Amino acid sequence: MKKIYVAMPAHASNKQWIENTIAAAKVAGVELIVKLSGMGAKADAGSEIIRTHVITDDMVKDSGIAYTIVQPNSFFQNLFGSLPTINAMGQFFLPLAQAKQSVVDIRDVAAVIVSALTQPGHENQTYLVSGPESLTFAEQAEVLTEVSGKQIEYVDVPKEAAEAAMKEAGMDDWTAEKLAEIMAWFAEGHYATVTDTVERVTGQKPRTFRAFAEEFAAVIEK
Repeated sequence: MKKIYVAMPAHASNKQWIENTIAAAKVAGVELIVKLSGMGAKADAGSEIIRTHVITDDMVKDSGIAYTIVQPNSFFQNLFGSLPTINAMGQFFLPLAQAKQSVVDIRDVAAVIVSALTQPGHENQTYLVSGPESLTFAEQAEVLTEVSGKQIEYVDVPKEAAEAAMKEAGMDDWTAEKLAEIMAWFAEGHYATVTDTVERVTGQKPRTFRAFAEEFAAVIEK
């Protein structure tokens, strides 16, 4: 059985890329498309990135090719993007308010994808993938403080400030705007749902944030 995995960065051309992928898959005789999407994908989401996930998910579902749609929450590993300020000042800055979010280790997302690609029984399924608990980012900061021995603080910032900082760091306007927008959407509290997908699909319990934090502590400068 020919299977492919499709993942792409958030980009204004996502719909065209999926259209091209589906056309090429049909020519190649692909029988299963495993597509990375996003948790909470719905047509009226307050984020263009999330709305585009819905559109491209539906394109795959309507292609006539069997599919597995993998919809994870945000990743523990996104914290690496804040490592410079964590090291420099013991703070990380995100426009995520005090919302709880069931963030997940990207390695557990990968394990679900590998299962879909290598084992039968995942055809025409949509998997919502989360970590084992829902934490605020202030709670994440508390865990990081405990395991690293360095005082670390989460600082909530306005969406506009996050967008300006990303642009100042060299990010293109479209990406900065849409990433700030999706984080502001997360901040509304839509992403606290905890699922059992990782264990159900892979047979392994998902990693906890604390387990990730203990690894992450190795790159935190005291």
